Formats: sequence, C-alpha cells, structure tokens
Amino acid sequence: MGLDDKNRILFINEQALVITGLANLQVIGRKAEELALKNDLLRTLLKNMLSGNAKGENLKIYSNDKESHFEQLIVPINILPTGEAEKRHIGTFMILRNITAYKELDAAKTNFIATVSHEFKTPIASMKMSLQLLENEKTGALNDEQLSLVESLREDTERLLRTTGELLNITQVETGKAQFQLANLDIAPIIQKAIESNDKIAGRKDIRLIVPKLTHLPQISADAEKAEWIISNLISNAVRYSYENSEVKIHTALTPAYVEIAVQDDGIGIPEEHHGKVFEKYFRVPGNEKDGTGLGLSISKEFIEAMGGYIKLQSDIGRGSIFTVGFRRNHG
Repeated sequence: MGLDDKNRILFINEQALVITGLANLQVIGRKAEELALKNDLLRTLLKNMLSGNAKGENLKIYSNDKESHFEQLIVPINILPTGEAEKRHIGTFMILRNITAYKELDAAKTNFIATVSHEFKTPIASMKMSLQLLENEKTGALNDEQLSLVESLREDTERLLRTTGELLNITQVETGKAQFQLANLDIAPIIQKAIESNDKIAGRKDIRLIVPKLTHLPQISADAEKAEWIISNLISNAVRYSYENSEVKIHTALTPAYVEIAVQDDGIGIPEEHHGKVFEKYFRVPGNEKDGTGLGLSISKEFIEAMGGYIKLQSDIGRGSIFTVGFRRNHG
C-alpha cells in the first residue's frame, strides 16, 4: 500500500485489499485514518507508522479462512528538493510479507528439538549413574587405564547432559512454556551452589574460583532454580575460556534496585563488534575452538529479563571478560 504525505491511499495491490479486509471498498484517494476507524489492522499499521516503528512486531492475521503470520515493514519516502537543505516527506510504503511457512517450520524445529532432548536426557542420566557405580570401590577396583576411560566417559556424559538441558530450556523459552516461581531469596546460598557445581571442572584446569564474603546481601526476587542456572552458566563459561592455572573471580555489588553478580575471567576476551551478538541464540565468536551450543548466554538473558533483571558484558581482547547479572532486590 502506498500513501501520500497526507496519508491518502495512492495505490494498494489485490492481496493487500484481501488481507486488510478493504476489498469491497473504494479506497484510492481516501485517507487511511478514515478507513482505520473501522479496520483494526489498518489502525495498527498507522499506529506503528506514526510512532516511527518501521518494523514492529509480527502480526497474526486471519485471512483466506486460516490464521497467517505477517512481517510488517513501513518505509517512509523522503526527497531532498534541489537547492534545499532539509529532506521533505512525500509518502509512505506499507508492506506485509507472509511468513507463515517460516513460522510453521520454526515451530516444527522447536518441537523436534524438545522431543529429542527429552528422550536423550533419561538415558544420559542413567549412563552417568552407571559411571558413578563403576567408580565406587564396592563394585570392584579399576586399574589406572580403566579409571582414565571412566573419567573421559563421565566428562562426555556431563557435556551431553548440559547440552540437552540447554536445548530443553531454549525450547521452553521459544514456546513460552518456561515456568518461573518468583520468591524472596537469599542470594548467598545460590551463588555457593553455583560455585560448588563448577568446582571439579575448575580443578581439572587448576583454576581457582575467588569469591568474596557473601554476607549482608539483601534478598532478591527470583526463581531459585533459574537464578542458580544463570550464575552457574556464567562461571562455567569463565572456566571454559580461561587459561590453565588462572583465576575466575566472582564479585558482588549493590545498586538501589538490584544485586549484581559479576563473573570475571582472564581469558582471551571478546572483540567489541561481537558484544551485542553473544546473547543471540547459537552465536559463537568466530575463531573460537571451544565446545558448546551457543545457547547458554541466550537462555541466561531470557531467564534474567523474565525475572525483571538484566545481563551485560564488559570485555577487551587480551584482557578477559566480565559478565554481570543484576537480580531485582526485594524491598519488602
């Protein structure tokens, strides 16, 4: 659909007439605001146009006897008249692109990942339990070579469990099924549990986890399981990207509204051009050889923002990274 500078309709193609429900009306030359009084879709498009929202949220429209998804794009047309210094607005294009097929494929992908991850989790957990039994001396002594094999298998099963857990978490986020049980919590034991769950991994690389005294911290409003997952993921990442025989520092700080937990490593660091992308799904910094799904930070961002908090990054090449997560304080 094309509008002039007074928002009068200059042209509209047949598909747009059907989708907007304007097919039986004489619309050319009429003001869009007038038509929008009795047309919800056109009213939404005009609202986005007037608010400067060139690419708003995707729209769900019932058309052709089925529900479809459309991506909206609003393109202002401006010209610079000869001899003038300022551009002049002469009209607007409104474009709707049918993305239903992509939405359906995305939903199928999400459901497939959720099903496969769920099916994997139980046998992997069983494998982990069997390995623990093998390491128990009551089942019989193992020689050094056998112990080494068991250790390698245990590391692989832990990595598989972590991966399947991340895949399940991201599918819950994508489908809106992630459940949050917000409560007033002491943050200190949550941090301590997250540290303990990474102790062994850090010990294998001779990495020391440096933690301040976790006293006199105010309560936070959060989901205990999700909060521990976020902090544990940040510590796990820091250990993974740190050099052997180094330190990972966990800091705490207070702002008027938040309790901040910062995890600092002395690894290679992240280039500034990738700072905004590290929280995107499946993104991995180019040239990085470390294993991982590229989902952990994306899940952490979704979780903390759903609880009213935030996550941010400070990093320079050669100087390591600091990931800071802010939990909303409980003010009673």
